[in-house]
Amino acid sequence: MTVIPTAWREKLTDIWLAETFTVIIAIVSATYGVVVIVTAHDLLKAVSFRQAFAWAPPYVWGLTMVVLGVFMLGLLAHSRLAAAVPAGLLALAWIAWALPIIQSPGFLWTAFVIYAGMAAFTLATALALLVPRRKA
Repeated sequence: MTVIPTAWREKLTDIWLAETFTVIIAIVSATYGVVVIVTAHDLLKAVSFRQAFAWAPPYVWGLTMVVLGVFMLGLLAHSRLAAAVPAGLLALAWIAWALPIIQSPGFLWTAFVIYAGMAAFTLATALALLVPRRKA
């Protein structure tokens, strides 16, 4: 049983949309993780990042994004279903990244909307990866 409507499942079996989104998300997330690690000292100047880094140090956030992004790409070469696992975990990481922003004093909604949107997009892609490709 899946939460994806039947009409969408039928379309997802024949098109490469899930794979395309997976590659984009993996590259963006891995790049973002590297940027977080490299520029952690600059990010500490922002209140929302300090709040997120109170939950976990910058290298934990960055490595999580990099490792899950690389796993998504690597496992996508094996199968859609295999790539769905790191994609789902990455969606949870994006949610965890967005939550501390709400707790920051004087937070800006724009950052939360971007991170929550990335979480939703990643989760939707993970669900789409659960639909197997049609056998040729």
